[in-house]
Amino acid sequence: MSKRCPGNVISGSNSSQVFVTGLFCLLGGVTGKGGTVVKTYCITGEDSASAKIEEWLHLLGELFVRLEYVPTDVSADKELAAQIESRTFSDLYLHQVASTRQSLMRTPQRAKDSEGEFFLVAMQVSGVGEVKQDGRRAALAPGDFVIYDTTRAYNLDFSAKFQQLVVSVPREHLKTHVPGAENLTACKISGQRPVARLLSTMVSGLPLAIDDSLPDTHTLVSKAVLDLIVANLRSLPEFSEPSSTKLKRYNEKRIKSYVRENLADSGLTVAKIAEALDMSVSSLYRAFEGQAASVAEMIWQERLTAARTALQDRSCAGKSIKEIAFDWGFSDPAHFSRAFRQHFGTTPREFRTAALLG
Repeated sequence: MSKRCPGNVISGSNSSQVFVTGLFCLLGGVTGKGGTVVKTYCITGEDSASAKIEEWLHLLGELFVRLEYVPTDVSADKELAAQIESRTFSDLYLHQVASTRQSLMRTPQRAKDSEGEFFLVAMQVSGVGEVKQDGRRAALAPGDFVIYDTTRAYNLDFSAKFQQLVVSVPREHLKTHVPGAENLTACKISGQRPVARLLSTMVSGLPLAIDDSLPDTHTLVSKAVLDLIVANLRSLPEFSEPSSTKLKRYNEKRIKSYVRENLADSGLTVAKIAEALDMSVSSLYRAFEGQAASVAEMIWQERLTAARTALQDRSCAGKSIKEIAFDWGFSDPAHFSRAFRQHFGTTPREFRTAALLG
């Protein structure tokens, strides 16, 4: 029978509930004036190594991605004890990880799974660690940083007790600022470098900063953290600025993808797209220089094409033309009809009748 995590393993005067599942505990606590939810999980007890490993892998899969445990030695596996404290701030996540010796890997098969796509930015707090990815290896001492990509295989090895602070950054968000970031995985950022010391100071202070600030401040804090991560990555000797042509093509692809995913938003504008993609409006326009249509024109063309597809779709036969227009971001049915006729040479009603009778 599994032994429950003893109450004194997790501390926190503002805790509200403790949830116990198998061998790991989840402490749900609300702290700070912003109402930040701090979740603390721990693996402990005298149960079998296999049971604890199974629970640990389940927890890592919930918080990060699914991993495999690499056996080290019988005594180390039996004595496995680990704890993770997690916080969310804006669109980033902060995890404080402490554990005994262990080795983990993300297999190529696992990397193909449809899971969260993140770059994990890890700072070694105590102990030593090793990260391997894409044929590169980073040996970490306290104060060092490294990033790795959850969409590809990697190995993590910790030969003794260790602590890390891990910031989880959406993959595409980081690539916006660091094109080619996937080529910087498992490249050690030495904690001795001045710019790394700035990041270390900021990341070390994040738990208190998050707990003691309001949600609006979290957005500013996350931006500051991301800016320092970007500064460190771009200062690596392995980083190379992509050509303007490649960058232009990359941004063009991102813009088109965002537009297609948000066509139903009647408030979709150039400014809104730029804000969502963390670009300036001028950069967005530059990405479309030389295109047959401007960004605004592309939005209308994509909406008209989507509405045209819906009009000839028999599964949408129960919807009125007005409803279909609204579904695809048009707010004025009369304007939709005029634009449709101008673009396709027929009215929406004539096109629909012909398509459904054909």
